Amino acid sequence: MAESQSGRSPNCPNISPSPLNTQQDSNILLNDQDLEDVSILKDIEEEDVDVDVSQSRSKKRKTEIKKEPRSVHWKDYERVKVMEGNPPIEVVKGKCKRCEVLIAADPRWCGTNGLKNHTLSCSKKFAQGEGSNKGQTMLNYVVDATSGNSSLTSWKFDQKASRLALCEMIIVDEQPFRMVEYEGFRRFCKTSIPQLHLPSRQTIRTDCVKLFLERKHGLAKYFKKEGMGRVSITSDCWTAVNNSNFICVTAHFIDKEWRLHKRIISFSLIESHKAADIGDSIITTLKDWGLTSLFCCTMDNAYANDGAIGDVKSYLNKFNSDVLDGKYFHMRCVGHILNLIVQYGLEEIGTSVRRVREAVKWLTSSPKRILQWAKVVNILADRIDCKKALCLDVPTRWNSTYLMLQSAIPYEEAFQLYSQMYPSYKKDLSQKKHNDAFIGLLEGQDWINVKKMIEYLQKFYELTVLMSGTKYPTSHIFFAEMCDIFDLISELEVSDDHEISSMAMKMRMKIGKYWAEDMELNPRMNRILYIAAVLDPRQKMNHVETCFKSIYGDARGEIMVRDVTYALNELFDYYVAQKEAQNPAQHQKNAANENMRRQGRSDCRGSLSLVGLRGNRQANNNANELAVYLTENNHIEDKEDVDHFDILKWWSENPRYPILNSRAEKELSENILINPLVKVKA
Repeated sequence: MAESQSGRSPNCPNISPSPLNTQQDSNILLNDQDLEDVSILKDIEEEDVDVDVSQSRSKKRKTEIKKEPRSVHWKDYERVKVMEGNPPIEVVKGKCKRCEVLIAADPRWCGTNGLKNHTLSCSKKFAQGEGSNKGQTMLNYVVDATSGNSSLTSWKFDQKASRLALCEMIIVDEQPFRMVEYEGFRRFCKTSIPQLHLPSRQTIRTDCVKLFLERKHGLAKYFKKEGMGRVSITSDCWTAVNNSNFICVTAHFIDKEWRLHKRIISFSLIESHKAADIGDSIITTLKDWGLTSLFCCTMDNAYANDGAIGDVKSYLNKFNSDVLDGKYFHMRCVGHILNLIVQYGLEEIGTSVRRVREAVKWLTSSPKRILQWAKVVNILADRIDCKKALCLDVPTRWNSTYLMLQSAIPYEEAFQLYSQMYPSYKKDLSQKKHNDAFIGLLEGQDWINVKKMIEYLQKFYELTVLMSGTKYPTSHIFFAEMCDIFDLISELEVSDDHEISSMAMKMRMKIGKYWAEDMELNPRMNRILYIAAVLDPRQKMNHVETCFKSIYGDARGEIMVRDVTYALNELFDYYVAQKEAQNPAQHQKNAANENMRRQGRSDCRGSLSLVGLRGNRQANNNANELAVYLTENNHIEDKEDVDHFDILKWWSENPRYPILNSRAEKELSENILINPLVKVKA
């Protein structure tokens, strides 16, 4: 009937449109003729609907049957789906039931030949006994890297653990991904660990990225954990040899077991060393990690960094998480300040240092000259008791200059003999210039100047190394070390040697610019450095007062003590308010701070290892927690243990100060002690 209405022949073929065409045409306006054609097509589809449904059901059953692997080789494998490629897509692989190796078996790209070949090789290994003891435990002698204790434990091979250890080795040792394809490395693994399946460099790269993302997610989750204390960060910028600008941001924090940690949370390119670029990079890092509660940020003493710190503080103000509105947020890098101080003082013997530098640079500039130098040293072997090699310094880093001078001094006679044996040495160095002036050759007076300076520079070098530590707190030990530096400079100022006294005067001027000046504490000096010393149970406020008076005199020392006392009380009151807001029911009543008498000591750091200062004051029952801590006896440390005192352990074992030492989200001692004084290099 439909055919007669359309005027079409009964033999007209079935023109049923595809679903795709129908969907596309549904968006087109149809005329009357088109509407008639559509009605005809619907009638035809109704006649064939039963056939189409039966056919589709048949195809569906066949498709469902095909989903099950039909190859006999699948009996030794488990069908798994993994994400691979860039961009990642889901692929099917077979996981060997013997060795747990993943074999490509996606039907879209490959068949089961890979499964077959692996089954043959894997069966041979197990038949020969290489893999038959996979599940068998073995005895292993293990030495703990942290404590040094040894123990005998059971061990069995684990493919996943081995792959993880391989990734960690490549990352920690900074090895290329191609290492897993090195012939020697593969031969070693095949001999020592035949069960280990070495992946390709692409796979190990994927594993390393996956490991990084997992660790990053875990650390970010830890930062957001309830009860997590504040985090302090350090930031450093530099320019590579290809003029690319980099910035590194490192997080420092203490875990619930009172262990200090540091983690690099950003290593990225920046456009320039301008304040806006540095600040934007740090803020982006904080957003990426969800960090909103910071205590301090350690950076170089530069104007650009001052601007960047301002941007970061403005960002943190949105969360109302700044301690006292960021009053103690900016910690200027102690290592950088020491570098500026020593460089300023070394200008007095700048000519002698430059002559040593040019001589070392000339001798180490070619293999031929290095062999000539070795020949000269062998001639004087009976008179030179030193095996160190010459090392060239970085002129902007005085600590490397110290190491260069230290390595060159034992070879004074060798330098003289070399100049006699090889005339080109004199000829070339006599033409070297610095600021349009000839530097000249090394002379006897130069060696005298260098030897005098190296003795005093050693103290600055030791302090730089001590302050650069990242595995132990450094904020509480800085004050005592700084006092020793002041004592050393005072000693040098009265020296009969004009060059030495002149150098000491320059150093004192530079120190005053950053740490102490006139009758008040320098605004550039972060008070946290003094407060951290007070929180050292061996020092407390009486030691700080004694050191101030010994360096600056009684009058000026009293002014500085009042300044530090005010800063300490202000910070303590802030944490009391935070504690009260957090746990109002458990908050203890705090009485007004009392003026306490203090007992002095004769020196700054050495006395910590002697009898120890015993406070002769009794704590008032109505005194607040801070007053109780300060009035208690100072902790007595044995002389041999003074350099190994673990302040974090002491605070963890003395939890009787809820504000100073609680494991709550906000606490005073932990936040101050995590402050790094030297920026961390990547």
